[in-house]
Amino acid sequence: MNQETVAEELASLVAEVLEAPDLEVAHDVDLEGELGLDSIRRGELQARVNSRFGISLDMDDAPFYSARTLRELADFVLATRPAGGDE
Repeated sequence: MNQETVAEELASLVAEVLEAPDLEVAHDVDLEGELGLDSIRRGELQARVNSRFGISLDMDDAPFYSARTLRELADFVLATRPAGGDE
């Protein structure tokens, strides 16, 4: 998987968390400032990301919680995935 693919999947997960399935999320949009992805919704997103990408993020993963855009989240997810974890 590459950054673009992961960002697309994250966009879908963000839309689910925000309960807006038709929402198109640009990869450089401010997730908190423009979309309202607060800490509670980040927790929901974290659970979905763990499930979808087979990783184990927790509340101590500051880069996940401080990422402002899908691109930053995608980079973090790619760095966190186990080697050979491509689907």
